[in-house]
Amino acid sequence: MSLHRLRLIAMLVPVACVGALEFLVVVLEPSLGALGGAHLIETVVLMAGIVVFSLTIFRVIQGKEQTILELYNRAERSADRLERLIESSGDAIITVDLDGRILSWSRGAAAIYGWTASEAVGTVLPTVPADLAEDTRAIIRRLIESGDTIGNYETERLRKDGRRIPVLVTVSPIRTASANVLGILGISKI
Repeated sequence: MSLHRLRLIAMLVPVACVGALEFLVVVLEPSLGALGGAHLIETVVLMAGIVVFSLTIFRVIQGKEQTILELYNRAERSADRLERLIESSGDAIITVDLDGRILSWSRGAAAIYGWTASEAVGTVLPTVPADLAEDTRAIIRRLIESGDTIGNYETERLRKDGRRIPVLVTVSPIRTASANVLGILGISKI
């Protein structure tokens, strides 16, 4: 339902209800005489108040809606810029959840490791050799506990073709607004 239609309904329904109630009072109580005229004035004032209140509320809603739309557009532009930056990097930029499941896989990661994003996303770090898996889990635990970036450590990773390659890795926590770690950003360089 459009905001314009909702505004009309919000004004007309209460006014119609008050009008119907007033009509019933006048029809059922014709003996009110002068009192009926005062009651009619009160009803008209009440109806006008309903209309003014509804218009004010919807003016506030429209202002908030515009602000939200502007913030959304700004966030979308920022996300697009960030995505273009990540995709233009030759480094492997990978995000994982706290279980090590890959959430994003950059073009640089595909070039370095050989897996496409569609092959890698959703898997648990196929680049980590079995003999280094415990070291990698220990680094992830340390990162989650400390919340600090662990930078430029030398290790080896696997390519899709099975070859081991030396890499320089930096891992950083991905935090919520309340500073809880919800994932990990890893950047690998050869």
